[in-house]
Amino acid sequence: MLRGSTGSLAAVSFFEGELMAMITDRSGTQVIGRVKNDSRGLHVMYCESNQTKKYNPKCDTPDDGLMYTSSQIEFDSRGGSSDCVRLYWEVNYDIYQDKGA
Repeated sequence: MLRGSTGSLAAVSFFEGELMAMITDRSGTQVIGRVKNDSRGLHVMYCESNQTKKYNPKCDTPDDGLMYTSSQIEFDSRGGSSDCVRLYWEVNYDIYQDKGA
């Protein structure tokens, strides 16, 4: 959040030399990101509302119609919680490919 700005949101990430940020308040959303394919590591900051091409994200997974087999959904009791998932990230495949994961 931004101090003194009710309803604001700020998210910043730095990963492998790339700064990614989003700052939202009453005036709109500012985005910071690395210029793609720039060997010098240049970054750009822009106001999302100034973009000429609007991004319309989807939030779904196509159903392929195939059912899971019983072996795919069997419960495997491991006897403890030390191997539980602590972080779960879900991103689009293009982000996965672009960030080299």
